[in-house]
Amino acid sequence: MKKNAFIRKTVVLFLTIISVLGLQLISVNAKSPTYQQVPTMAYLKVESGQAYLSYANSAPQLFYEPMKGETVRLTQKICTGAWTDGKIFYYASGNKRVPTKVSLYKYTIKTGKTEKLCTINKNCDLVGYSKNNFYLHTMGSGKQYLYAYNLKTKKITSKRIAYPVYKKNDVIGTGSLSDGRYIFVGDTYSGYSEFSGKYNCYPHSIYILDPVSQKFRLVSKMVTTETTREKNLIYYASFSGTTSKPYSQIWKYNIKTGKKSAVGKKYSGIVYSFYKDSAYIIDQKGESKTVRYK
Repeated sequence: MKKNAFIRKTVVLFLTIISVLGLQLISVNAKSPTYQQVPTMAYLKVESGQAYLSYANSAPQLFYEPMKGETVRLTQKICTGAWTDGKIFYYASGNKRVPTKVSLYKYTIKTGKTEKLCTINKNCDLVGYSKNNFYLHTMGSGKQYLYAYNLKTKKITSKRIAYPVYKKNDVIGTGSLSDGRYIFVGDTYSGYSEFSGKYNCYPHSIYILDPVSQKFRLVSKMVTTETTREKNLIYYASFSGTTSKPYSQIWKYNIKTGKKSAVGKKYSGIVYSFYKDSAYIIDQKGESKTVRYK
């Protein structure tokens, strides 16, 4: 039981930071009425400085680094998502490293004022934005909910999202897609500790959730890895066969159209990771190889 709990916590932490980017500068258009997600391990240029999510206490934290003056750390336990228009930050801060509740805050750069907007008594990621609404989605095991905080009405609403799961101990993790217009949802299966130990990955299903309509699409089951670095596209690998004799196929999925197509041939073994244009495969003997998939 302790081992399963450790695996679940590891998966939750892994899925919380679904994409770690290289160090770079990204500009925010101050005139734009929309918001942009603050990246992990990358600088986002904002008013009078830059912002980023960086690890402290083994968890992502939100930092604002002004051009003059000391760096401001806006979260203490864990930041589960942050967005900005270049002048204001909206961010979710958990009560502990694996939160049991999350609060949504507003921080104004010019005044240095922090305002608590609401508190949700669940572990949530701040992963979406559309039409004056910020969206938070629960993660971990159990019933899943989508929350919407409206910037104009300053009210929060919720809706339960009933994803098809294989077992009650499956773990849900989320991420942002298409600048927050869609939400990525990963349902990591329980009961695959032997598989994950052998192939360095956890089998899962992936969904696309439209937070505006509150409807989701099942992209694929039995996924071993995916990458969402390209806007409106997901590359993922799914496996068939058995643990002792697996086969993998790489797919390209268009988020907007819902169309998918096979990329390359079927491989013997498990695709456990993508990096840039390469896929990393491990076979049943534990031998690894790298192939280019685009």
